[in-house]
Amino acid sequence: ATEALDAVLDAITKGVKKGPVALVGFGTFKPVTRKARMGRNPKTKEPVEIKASSTVRFIPSSALKSSI
Repeated sequence: ATEALDAVLDAITKGVKKGPVALVGFGTFKPVTRKARMGRNPKTKEPVEIKASSTVRFIPSSALKSSI
């Protein structure tokens, strides 16, 4: 089971670099780019520039949403 799970996670990791990865009945992993923006240091209250970054967003399928 560990090998199967590792293989699935590896495939998702490699696939999301190229574009969205959909798992039918479960959801979609979608790469997203965040723009640079201004934030605030909560301790000092001073403005801080937050660099642009890339991340992954998970969008659950309607079947998964309705099962909850």
